[in-house]
Amino acid sequence: MSDILSTSQVNDTGTIGFQSPPVLLKLDDGRILHVWTDDGLGDTTSAFVYGRLQNPDGTWVDTQFQIGSASIDGTDGYDVPQLEVQQLSGGNVIVSFERANGDPAGTDTPIFTILDPSLTQADAGFEVATDVEIPSTVDIPFESPAQLTTLSDGRVIAVWSRNGLNDDTTMDLYARFINPDGTFSGGEFQVGTVAVDGTDAFDVPNFEVTEFGDLSGNIMVGLVRNGGETGGSEPVYSIIDSTGTPVVSDQEMQTVDPVGTEGPPKLLTLNDGRVLAVWKTNALADDGTNQLVGRIFNSDGTAGDQFNIGTLFVDGFDAQDVDNFDIAQSTNGNVMVAYVQATQEYGTDLPVFTMFNPSLAPTDPAFIVAEDQYINEFNTTSFEAAPKITALDNGGFFALWSRSVDDGNLVGRFFDPDGNPIDGEIDFSTQGTGWQAEGAGGFDIDNYDVVANTGYNVTVGWVGNDAGSVDGSGTTVLTATAEAGADALATTDPTPGLVNQDTVGFQSPPQSILLDDGRILHVWSNDGLSDGTTSLMQGRIQNADGTWATDQFQIGAASIDGTDGYDVPQFNVELFGDGKVAVTYLRANGDPAGTDTPILTILDTALASTDPGFEIVSDAEIPSTVDTNFESPAQLEELADGRIIAVWSRNGLSDDGTMDLYGRFINSDGTFTGTEFQIGTVAVDGTDGFDVPNFDVEQFTDGSGNIMVGLVQNGVEAGGSAPVYSVIDTTGAAVATDLQMQDVNPVGIEGPPKMVALPDGRIMAVWKTNALSDDGPATMEGRIFNSDGTPSTDQFTIGTIGVDGFDPQDVDIFDLAVSSDGNVMIAYSQTSAAPGSDLPIYSIINPSLAPTDPAFVVAQDQYVFEYDGAGFNGSPQITALDNGGYFIVASRNLDGGDLVGHYVDAAGNLVGGEINFSDISGGYQVEGLDGFDVENYEVVPLSGYNVVVSWVGNDASSVDGSGTSVLVSNATAAPVCFARETRIQTPDGWVQVEDLSVGDLVVTRDNGIKPIQWIGRRTVAAVGNFAPILFKAGTIGNTRDLRVSPQHRVLRSGWALEMLFGVDQALVPAKSMVDGKNVLILEGGEIEYYHIMFDQHEVICSEGAWTESFLPGPEAINSVDRAARQELLTLFPELMGTLRTGEFAWAPAQPLLTVKESQLLVGAD
Repeated sequence: MSDILSTSQVNDTGTIGFQSPPVLLKLDDGRILHVWTDDGLGDTTSAFVYGRLQNPDGTWVDTQFQIGSASIDGTDGYDVPQLEVQQLSGGNVIVSFERANGDPAGTDTPIFTILDPSLTQADAGFEVATDVEIPSTVDIPFESPAQLTTLSDGRVIAVWSRNGLNDDTTMDLYARFINPDGTFSGGEFQVGTVAVDGTDAFDVPNFEVTEFGDLSGNIMVGLVRNGGETGGSEPVYSIIDSTGTPVVSDQEMQTVDPVGTEGPPKLLTLNDGRVLAVWKTNALADDGTNQLVGRIFNSDGTAGDQFNIGTLFVDGFDAQDVDNFDIAQSTNGNVMVAYVQATQEYGTDLPVFTMFNPSLAPTDPAFIVAEDQYINEFNTTSFEAAPKITALDNGGFFALWSRSVDDGNLVGRFFDPDGNPIDGEIDFSTQGTGWQAEGAGGFDIDNYDVVANTGYNVTVGWVGNDAGSVDGSGTTVLTATAEAGADALATTDPTPGLVNQDTVGFQSPPQSILLDDGRILHVWSNDGLSDGTTSLMQGRIQNADGTWATDQFQIGAASIDGTDGYDVPQFNVELFGDGKVAVTYLRANGDPAGTDTPILTILDTALASTDPGFEIVSDAEIPSTVDTNFESPAQLEELADGRIIAVWSRNGLSDDGTMDLYGRFINSDGTFTGTEFQIGTVAVDGTDGFDVPNFDVEQFTDGSGNIMVGLVQNGVEAGGSAPVYSVIDTTGAAVATDLQMQDVNPVGIEGPPKMVALPDGRIMAVWKTNALSDDGPATMEGRIFNSDGTPSTDQFTIGTIGVDGFDPQDVDIFDLAVSSDGNVMIAYSQTSAAPGSDLPIYSIINPSLAPTDPAFVVAQDQYVFEYDGAGFNGSPQITALDNGGYFIVASRNLDGGDLVGHYVDAAGNLVGGEINFSDISGGYQVEGLDGFDVENYEVVPLSGYNVVVSWVGNDASSVDGSGTSVLVSNATAAPVCFARETRIQTPDGWVQVEDLSVGDLVVTRDNGIKPIQWIGRRTVAAVGNFAPILFKAGTIGNTRDLRVSPQHRVLRSGWALEMLFGVDQALVPAKSMVDGKNVLILEGGEIEYYHIMFDQHEVICSEGAWTESFLPGPEAINSVDRAARQELLTLFPELMGTLRTGEFAWAPAQPLLTVKESQLLVGAD
């Protein structure tokens, strides 16, 4: 959830009169300067300009102070803001305003004062320059306020109009350059030859200024041409260079000349250096014919084509005291344009936005990122005010608007870089009427302002309503700081925790494993980047609820080997059949006990880590013959008979024909079944940088007990580097030996295979072609094998996008997992050769079908991330869930980046939003290219959409204060159901849901009396998406309080549905109706939820309100726990189809609205 971190009154000494809205400026040192006038609705000489500095934590640096000594002009109808604030190079701040007519110093003239905020307000040098007149010739009465733009050379350009209160052709635009010390670079000069339009109530400033970002130094001035000029009121522009010399003058912006008066343009310098202009067609109309249009200009005055922005009309002249539209560009390049839609669209003004990618042509289908999206979560049915938007440093946006044009609650909302809302609205005005935003009071400054801090964190300033004034007199200047939750994009709110308690050294990435009792064991080394004898194996056990079952403990006594370039992970963790845990790792060269050798410690985790029996066996050497060679780390595989097989290579640091593979069987008591034995006759390949372990081990599940070992053959062997396999039985005897996996021999070196056992008993192997290239031709290939060693299928290609090459990712370049329904997901980093950025993608196949069957491919070439992190992203790790879905996790950047995860359902659809585990601070990012010989992140599935993720934290801003840290977090998805004690109407009266049974009769709205077919039950913590929604009695016809899960739908009807969607009733998600008053989110404690299913979707009566029954669909089925899902699919096997198709099992009982659609109905009853 987004939270308000602090609220405060800004004006602390001047509480008399109508304080104006504030203008906010974030200073280079992170503080925020608030600037306002103390009598903003007056038009005398009694109004002065004030400021106050606020620290980043929301506290105040000092009290308010006056800026300059001249009085500021009042509400004279200038179509330009009365007050401008900019920071100069060197850190000083320039404040410009319109001197009041009647001030002793002169008439309406733009002036400025420069402040040095590094000094205190009491210092003599705090005002560097005071009340300096901007025009060099002050002889024209009523010159307009100036617009200021900071230039790349450190100066500021001020632009204003002569005769600013006229509306004729004498309103020429003038400009002047101001140096950081308050002196001028020459006199004023005219910009273009046409006059700017006058006081026509466009609701947007009549002219605007920006500098191109292409280093030309050219400056663009856009304006609405005066109606008295040839061509009438149209948006035009002039471009000048850094001396004021014209480059182009008086050019019309539009390429299509509409009927009506076009409005002034807003300008935005894009990241690529060009300038975007946006304006309204028919700008003085208020009849639903106003379209927002845009065009992009180069610094020489040339331009691209004009394009429409969104399909909804923009509102007309409503005297909003806030610009009717606003524009901002995110750090990833997308542009958001936000505006108030016309009343004629749906009968009420609502803030909306469209987002586009200006790096593409407007005709490109991908140009539009998001279109006609409603900013508000709840529709108050009033005329909502125009939004202000600001771009955040993480690529997202923040939108701020008022609930009403005429005094309303000030609300805001965070959005991600693709335009998806992070979570709900933030209401800054809940403290009372005086905290509402002042409405159409006639201020010549926008009624609210916002500055971005870091991440999803903003500071907001506004002028409070004079009704119930906070300061007791007139209007008040107010501020608040808001922040999105720890993971705003997540289906839950993960809270990363520190695993390691010993904080010295560079902790290695962890390996994590789910124990039989539901706890999670994390294993890591405490000095993973050393290659001496200082690194020791560590462990810690975590409870399923995230609390810790143990402190950190050491595993074994031998030191673990460091970063030696083995192409196999340095340590491995595996469960024996009886629940005991095998931890194997490579003993360090130089350890008193011997050289590089794979050793084994076995733990009995049923005992306390301090119990003498906790380590059943310690530091046992796996090879039966330990010579002076550098043997590789061992790979472990749990077998069906309860044992574990360990496989390793001799001469593991070589790259020649001596690297034979060996295996040995281990019992859970630490004894061995026989000695080591060779597997196959060909050597495994050596240190070639394949980014995947050079060999893999898997057991067939067809009852044969046979074991498949896949490897990349050494380049010196006959046939060169290619994936091969051998099959052995449970005694180690050979079944099939040294067979090549591929049936197509491509050009280039093929990579090692990864393997997974399929539910039908076969094994699927996946590998890369051309595996040592990094130029695009590498593809993912697969093949399925029987336990006798014969291929079950021909070789097949996975996906159509090439896989990335050898990028020393510290994470396998691809991964695969088989779901509980038998489908296989293969995820990998796409090659950067084509799109220019490594992105994690996935495909899903159904191995029960032939590769030639059209249904073999379930999903193909799907991107994991919702938005591109603008870097070379880390490779994905995937885990299969017990509900048929998957969880994918990857890093935003190869060299340290946010760790991001996403749920995927069985059909390949993304479930919920991205889960960012690292947005707390840099230390919570995943470590990058540091050479750990263990993968940098790991995922353990729990039940349903619930996983535990562990990773090694970035050593930048280390969480533990020293080097890298071992971190853990969890995430989960949400159910759809009734809370315990909810009463359901039956033919025999009201019955609490927990007292119902399968076969009981229930009253349905549309189909009479129906028997219950299935009931599910689940108890969860009432937090995040599991926190119930409370409808207070009487809110939706309920006679008592009603609690349901957030996704549960309730029946709505009324005129708004007819008008907006053409239906007289529909089912809407409960969470879309939260209003903070009658519909609330109840967090805390535990909640017991119940699902009720009939033979079709029904609307039933709960506490007197009509609500839905369980509707089987992928998300609904996957939201229940494992036992309930198995029961459901066993009783109703036809529901398996919905997991494969992604569709509902039945037609909904009533039309279903999304959360976004449902938001339009709030308050419409």
